[in-house]
Order: sequence, then structure tokens, then C-alpha cells
Amino acid sequence: MDSRADIHGVMIPGAVNTGAVRPRVSQVGSEYVPEGHPVTLNNNTRYQRAEQLPDSMTTREVSNPQRFRIGYLGPEGTFSQQAAKIYAQGFANAELIAFLSIEDMLVSVDSGRIEAAVAPMENSTEGPVNVTIDTLLFDVKLSIHKQMSLTISQCLMVGAKIDDTTSARDKIERVYGHSQTLAQCRKYLRERFPFAERRPVASNAEGARLASGDALSIAVGSKLAAETYGLYVMAENIQDESDNETIFAALMKTEPPAIVRNGKITITFSTQNRPGELYGVLGIFAMWEINITKIISRPIKGKPGQYMFYVELEDYGESDARDALAMIRRKTSEYKYLGSYPK
Repeated sequence: MDSRADIHGVMIPGAVNTGAVRPRVSQVGSEYVPEGHPVTLNNNTRYQRAEQLPDSMTTREVSNPQRFRIGYLGPEGTFSQQAAKIYAQGFANAELIAFLSIEDMLVSVDSGRIEAAVAPMENSTEGPVNVTIDTLLFDVKLSIHKQMSLTISQCLMVGAKIDDTTSARDKIERVYGHSQTLAQCRKYLRERFPFAERRPVASNAEGARLASGDALSIAVGSKLAAETYGLYVMAENIQDESDNETIFAALMKTEPPAIVRNGKITITFSTQNRPGELYGVLGIFAMWEINITKIISRPIKGKPGQYMFYVELEDYGESDARDALAMIRRKTSEYKYLGSYPK
């Protein structure tokens, strides 16, 4: 499959190729429109499916002040698309573009092929989305401009309605879904489909597409994915935890936003592999009475035993935060300030 797409005549690697996909109906806001056609959201936001493209595209070739392109993990019907539509409300003539993977999407922002991306950062049940965190830490130079939380209600989807009996369920051979989604519904799937193989896919919408033509397969994902791919919703809210939320971040190539009053700050850094190094860094936040709400450690590629830290902060005074971050920068290596944004 060609993983490149053409957007208004420009080729973008990693965007979804829909040239061979039959027309479907996608939900955009409160109305339905034929898939592949630009539509308007709140009078100024366009939704565009991508079609085919060469890797030679440059920032100059795609520069167009009348379009603000926002990438999301596709295809249509993902929770990422829902989050991207929320973010798009703040821009005139925003255009949503589906990508096959989070990495391709973030690299496209980093290279200037699109202006922004909305990526999943953390789920309240399964924790950090490591592919997003790792790409931010090691592969791109992007800043965080906004975070948003989306309530995640997982549905069980089937191509053809089946009886909700043990004998009927035991005939199902495969369950498709994103790895995080399958994990969020682990108990439900174990109890009701103990013999079905779990098949992780790039997105829940892709799982819905695969299950749509297979009587022996089911998929887990959003109700929008079921509507998009013509599946029957057999059960709703099947996630193991009822208060299931995912945090998404809006990422851009521009300078990180300045420290926001009563907001949050995200930084990354590494330390020397010596006793007390991390303790000394964290002590700076304690000294300035800054609350650490999240700290994630990720192994540095090619350096076994060494780690990068992804840290979120809140409950700070603006001047105190600036002084603390100046001290952190001096005491750490590979320090990056990713931005500040409202809680």
C-alpha cells in the first residue's frame, strides 16, 4: 500500500491514501457528508481526505496562508479525529488530514508539510502513549500549544448482527483494535470472547474497516467508527473503567508558548548516571514549591541504562517557574522546554 497522499496536488508522506476506497459517509459535526469531499465546520473549517504523493515536497511548495492543516491519526472514525475537530474550531479555514501513524504525522509537522497535529498523549486507564512521547523526545522538535481531554467510550462493533450468546461469541476468531483500546477493554474481552485472537492495528478506525467485511471478526472503537464503516454496535461502554479519558496535545513547529499563568508546563531532560542526580533536579521544584504532576522516563536509544525524562508541572508562580527552569537547564543535559498552556 502506498502510504503517501496528495493534498491539493502536493504529496505528503504518511497521509492516508484513499484513491481506491469506495465513497462512504463520514460524520462531521452534526451532519453527514460523502467521504472525500471538503465540508465546512462552524463556517470556516474544512475537512479533506488525502489521496496520493512523492517524498520531494518542500515547505515552500505547501505554504498557503489560507489553509491551516491539522493532522490526526486516521482513518476517519478515530477518537483522534474527534479531538482534532475540537482543536480546529479555533482556526479559520482549518483542514483536517488523516495519517497512517503518529510518527508520520509528527514528522510531517516537524518538516513543515502540515502546520499542526493533534496526538494522543495519555489514557487514564493505560497510561502514556509511548509512541507519541518517544517521537517528541528523540525524533522531532515540536512544541505543545494546547492539551484537551476526551471522554473515551469504547463500543463493540460487528459487521453483521450476532446473538449475544456464548455459542455465537465463541465463533468469533479475531478482535481488532488499537493496542491501547484492547488493553482498556481487557476484562470485558477476556470474559466474553476468551478464544478470539487480539489483533492490534494502527487505529480503531482501521480495525473497524478490517472487521466490516469479515463475519468472523469484531472490532472495538468509537461509535463514529461504526457509523463510518457501516458496522452494527453490539455493546457500548465496554471499557473496564467507566471514567476513561485520553489527553490529546496540539503540537506545532513554532516557538513554545511562554509560561502561562495558572497553567501547565512541559519540559524534557536527561541527567548524568550518578547517584542523586535526579533527586537533585527534583529538589529544585520542591524548593520553588512547584507541583510535579507527571514524570515519565524513556530509555535513550543506543545508550543502555540512560533515560530521558518527560515532566509536567503546575501550581507555580510565573517568576518562580522561570527561575526554577533556569536552574534545571544548568543542572541537566538535553534540556527542552516544550511549552506552557492552560490546564
